[in-house]
Amino acid sequence: DIRSNGPVIAITAANTSQFGEFREAVGHVQNGGSGWRVNIDRLCVGRECGQHGLAASLKINKVSVDKAG
Repeated sequence: DIRSNGPVIAITAANTSQFGEFREAVGHVQNGGSGWRVNIDRLCVGRECGQHGLAASLKINKVSVDKAG
């Protein structure tokens, strides 16, 4: 499951057997847009995640540089 709230993207999977798909989703976000800087706010695997087998919370900051006029 992938959800967004402003600059935060939450990626979760019901159980650890979905690790391949989970890893691909996280990779796509990390390699996302031009000028994106992605911070991992939270990452857990297994029983530490509570209701999800896999969970990540990623925050995206967009960096841009303009030439002075």
